[in-house]
Amino acid sequence: MTHVSDHMICKIIAIEPRQTALEAARIMTDQDVDALAVTDAGRLLGMITQADIVHAVAAERDIAATSVAKVMLPEVLFCYDDQSAEEAIRKMQASLVRRLPVLSKEKVLLGMVCEDDLLALPSEPKASADEPETSDVGGIGEFAA
Repeated sequence: MTHVSDHMICKIIAIEPRQTALEAARIMTDQDVDALAVTDAGRLLGMITQADIVHAVAAERDIAATSVAKVMLPEVLFCYDDQSAEEAIRKMQASLVRRLPVLSKEKVLLGMVCEDDLLALPSEPKASADEPETSDVGGIGEFAA
C-alpha cells in the first residue's frame, strides 16, 4: 500500500490572506498551478483556487483591491501524510476536489497531493475480510499550528 507522502509535492506554493486576489492570480500563472495554500506564519488557513478568483470577477469584485481572505475557501479539506493513497482518492472524488493539502498528525503543512498523480497509480487489491479497512481520513475545518 502506498501512502499519500509517497506521492505528494513538497514544494508548497502559498500566499498570505492579506495579499490580493490579483496577486494570487499572478502567482498561479507564474507557477503554472491552479490553487494556492493560504498561510499565515506557516499555519494553513485555507485554499484559493482559480475558480474562486473567477467567481469574484463574475461578482464584479475588484480583485486588485480584494484580499485573498475575502475570496479563499476557509474550510480546508485535507489528508494526512500517512493515509493510504486510495483513501485520499476516495476523499477527493467524494468531495469533488482535485488536490488536497497534506498535513502531519501535528497539523503541519507538508505538501500537496493531486488527484491526477494518485489516479495514475496501479490499482491495489482491496483488504481481505481478515484485514479491516481504516478510515482515519483528514477533516474539514480550521486548526491551529
